[in-house]
Amino acid sequence: MQLSARRAIRVRGRIDVGGGGGQRGHAAGFDNYSGGGGGGSGGAVLLEAPEIAYEGTARVQAVGGGGASSGGSNDARGTAAVGIDGNDGVDGVVASDRAAGGVNAVAFYGTYGGLSGGGSAAAGDPGGAQFQRYSNGGGGGGGVGCVLVRTATGALPLSSWLGAPGAAPALTALPVLRD
Repeated sequence: MQLSARRAIRVRGRIDVGGGGGQRGHAAGFDNYSGGGGGGSGGAVLLEAPEIAYEGTARVQAVGGGGASSGGSNDARGTAAVGIDGNDGVDGVVASDRAAGGVNAVAFYGTYGGLSGGGSAAAGDPGGAQFQRYSNGGGGGGGVGCVLVRTATGALPLSSWLGAPGAAPALTALPVLRD
């Protein structure tokens, strides 16, 4: 997403291009439990104007989505009657946090999904590996996207949520070139 203005941009709400959480794995009979889907990566935002301001609690963020857990069973034999679907990964929403992966809710054949990139981590984590027969692993978390801010001075807009260094590893300020 690109927003460009000749004079100024005032962000008063939230611009969110976070990735979606992965889709849960399913319990497909007793001979295969599907793997969890990977989380989507965060998108990209370009804001460019001589002056950019974040007002109040405004946010611009591109967090990845969490990976989903795989399907499984609560029966060591893996019978179809006790097959259980995994859990979806969480959508990437809060720039200071990593989106959670799907929780493994079964005793056999299933595993967890990976955390997304976000906060101080740019890359998502891999999902859990599963080595039991009839099973598959959890989905990996999506990486963070990029928020690029170009101003006349090259300075980042002041923001209460961007106080700590490394809070948004993909945030970069570049000066706007003048004609």
